[in-house]
Amino acid sequence: MDKDWEKIYDELDMVQRDIVPVVREFPDYLLQQGKQAYVVLDHGCGMGKNAFFLTEAMSRHGVDVTVDALDASQGALSIFQKVIEKSGLLKERPRAWINPRLHKIGHLFPFDDRRFDGVLSVMALQHGLTSQIQEWSNDIGRVLSDGGLLCLAVPSTEDPRYATGEE
Repeated sequence: MDKDWEKIYDELDMVQRDIVPVVREFPDYLLQQGKQAYVVLDHGCGMGKNAFFLTEAMSRHGVDVTVDALDASQGALSIFQKVIEKSGLLKERPRAWINPRLHKIGHLFPFDDRRFDGVLSVMALQHGLTSQIQEWSNDIGRVLSDGGLLCLAVPSTEDPRYATGEE
């Protein structure tokens, strides 16, 4: 499955451009926790559009924000790294950090329990088999802090592409 993602990013380059509404609202919900520093996981970050948006939105409020961004595609992460460097975001906002890293499908998250104030999983969870989805869901619960927030988006069963993939 990882090779399929490499092919997609090699052929299409920039995909996944739009920020879904639930992600647009996520920084406001996180900020209600009233902290001065936040640590967020972006599970299946792709080329980083959501991690980038979240980092920019949170840092505008004068809080520290660290986003650990995981994806199974080295191609996507390479594009993400170029976007970060070209944007200058991290230079303009010294209290913001983004840590993109390769994380292969089928492996649990390489983080301590209760590390994250928030977890983004946008259009990623559904790419696994049922048993993998259960493992990932449990692992999200493991790394999410008490009172932490999950921002989850998966395709609807009303989507025309529903049940058209291969198991």
